[in-house]
Amino acid sequence: MTIQEQIKQRIDKAKPGTLFFVNDFAEFDNEYVSKLLSTMNDFNVLERLAKGIYYKPIVTKYGNVYPSAEKIVKSIAEHENAKILPTGEYALNALGLSTQVPMNAVYLTTGSPRTITIGNKKIRLKHRAPSAYSYKSQLMPLLVLALRAKGKDNITSSDTNRIEKIISDSTEKQLIKTDLMIAPVWIRKYIKPIIEKHEHLAR
Repeated sequence: MTIQEQIKQRIDKAKPGTLFFVNDFAEFDNEYVSKLLSTMNDFNVLERLAKGIYYKPIVTKYGNVYPSAEKIVKSIAEHENAKILPTGEYALNALGLSTQVPMNAVYLTTGSPRTITIGNKKIRLKHRAPSAYSYKSQLMPLLVLALRAKGKDNITSSDTNRIEKIISDSTEKQLIKTDLMIAPVWIRKYIKPIIEKHEHLAR
């Protein structure tokens, strides 16, 4: 079986919606794999999302169904062993502070910067140094990015109630408390009373 046949067989066996990276076929020559996947894109076997990233289309009578931004960035994070965080409306949406899903999403990453096209939408990955990910908990960086997107003067009582519930349900309370030390001052002042309120109720 030729290299082309081996790669084609793996793609044929994969479920529609599967993402493929050039380095998924690391046992073969990288340049040859790139050219082959590009050719499959030309014949609509695969669809190119960004340099080196393709996906197997889910074809319906209404057209192609694209993978979600979350699925794509999660796959990229796994392949690059990178950390990725949503910003803006996506951060707010992830925490349930907004129901809006923007056309174009921006994520911060410790990996490679790139722009990914999904139909008429775009995902932009902006590189940030590891120091931007110095928080110990998974929740705190998301809270910081969401609150920055919301704006200090735009936080409502409904937002506070939602954040109180998120923190109350979190298993990272002690890590969040530690993370407050390096959070922006206004966010620290906002979240600290929420933590203290929970600790008081827990006694």
